[in-house]
Amino acid sequence: MSKIFTAFFEHKDFKKNRPWSVVRQHFDRQTISPPHYAETVEILICKSIIGTANIGGQKFDLSGDPVFFIPPQTVHAFDYAASDGVVLAVKWHPTMLKEYFNIDGILAAHSLSLRSLALVHGNLETFYSLAEGLDTDADIAGALAKILTMLSLFVSGTEKQNSVRIVADSSSVINEIISWTEQNYSQKISLSQVADRFGYTKNYFCDLFKAKTGVTYLSYLHHVRISNACALLRTGLPVSHVATLCGFETASYFISLFKKMVGVTPKAYQGK
Repeated sequence: MSKIFTAFFEHKDFKKNRPWSVVRQHFDRQTISPPHYAETVEILICKSIIGTANIGGQKFDLSGDPVFFIPPQTVHAFDYAASDGVVLAVKWHPTMLKEYFNIDGILAAHSLSLRSLALVHGNLETFYSLAEGLDTDADIAGALAKILTMLSLFVSGTEKQNSVRIVADSSSVINEIISWTEQNYSQKISLSQVADRFGYTKNYFCDLFKAKTGVTYLSYLHHVRISNACALLRTGLPVSHVATLCGFETASYFISLFKKMVGVTPKAYQGK
């Protein structure tokens, strides 16, 4: 069975009277979400899920029903194995919510910020219930109360000893590397070129990217190119043209890598 690659450009538009979203995901096959980041806050509720996550350069096992808090601009990646589980992804834009309450002020009262909250919480059932209610709640006051409850749970979890938090590091550079790659994946890219672009030696660049994302840069670049290739193949473009548009020097290498990563040839994928 072929793998699924999720989108890299994690942008979400919210309605003024509904500045949040809840997305339910099931995984009947391996699904890879390569390193990416967004302007939103994301709470990821994992129920009976198998796989791994890398959030802010820290690796987590998805078993055990964890609940993750992902701050804005934080690089994160997931590798979901096939399972009968479900993920509820709750997102909101902190700037839009400021119209209703002062998130920064609430957190500052606890000497915290969105970047310093604990990354993991163990209260699955409470978060799951809140997320399901948020998904169906048409009343903005009731929905905002649920968001505040989620936030307060992470605040109390952060104040406990040994909570796992974002480590202050060079994550902004990783964000820049990801943005640059998404804009230039169709061009010829070498490790030396991208390392020089960001002022690093090739070896240091490779070590830095792997440490902060959990994958090598070449693996990430392959995922970006193959993900975009999947989208282009669905439009009916010839395989050779898709290979060129996605930065592959030869169609034969593109076909070989595509089959290795997706499980079928580009032509077979296009025929589905």
